[in-house]
Amino acid sequence: MVARMVVGSGNSHEDGARTSGRVEEDCDSCGKNSASAVDRPCRNPFLHRMHGLLIAFLAILLALPLPVPFSNLLAAVPILLISLALLEDDGGFLIAGYLTAVPCGVFFGALFLYGPKAVLGLWAWLGHFFA
Repeated sequence: MVARMVVGSGNSHEDGARTSGRVEEDCDSCGKNSASAVDRPCRNPFLHRMHGLLIAFLAILLALPLPVPFSNLLAAVPILLISLALLEDDGGFLIAGYLTAVPCGVFFGALFLYGPKAVLGLWAWLGHFFA
């Protein structure tokens, strides 16, 4: 469909229709070749439930009224990436979503174990490296 938008519908002349068909076939073949073992977790019904549980857990963390800056962003990014992965059946987004969920879990775990003052102190200490 994107190829048709870029190249055109091809109804105006014969060459345009052939070009549009070739581009569309190339795009379809690229999509079929990318369905590999990385994309299989997006199609498994059991793993769909596990992804949904992670999204629900991250949504609970997102809804917490915490006075820590950027705490909502840490939970929102993995939700966005995992949701995109499930919508598009893309294993790359799924891996990126799980990789961004790890620091989110570490941050909220440290917040619950050590309190907001320790996390804000750690945040300020890390800020010295980027200033």
